[in-house]
Amino acid sequence: MAQVLAAESNTPAKRARAPKVIDHLELHRKMDGGHIVKHVYTDYEHKPLEVQFNKAGKAKGGEHIIAHLMKHGGLPEMTGAEGNGESQTQEEEVE
Repeated sequence: MAQVLAAESNTPAKRARAPKVIDHLELHRKMDGGHIVKHVYTDYEHKPLEVQFNKAGKAKGGEHIIAHLMKHGGLPEMTGAEGNGESQTQEEEVE
């Protein structure tokens, strides 16, 4: 007759991690003129993620800071004068 042995472990069972959901984004200036976008998650188990951008607003992967904020921050797409880098003052809008 065969015996069945049960083994127990002293390590606690791993619990499932909470989903990685962004709570908010923080935008910080760097001393060299660039910026850091910090992703802060709803669950404390997920460490904040920092994405660094240079003076020109580009990350290592080539993504621009505005595209990054639109993608992760839920910002609407820019159109018209906002999208082509032009700015308008109140005086220009009135004319």
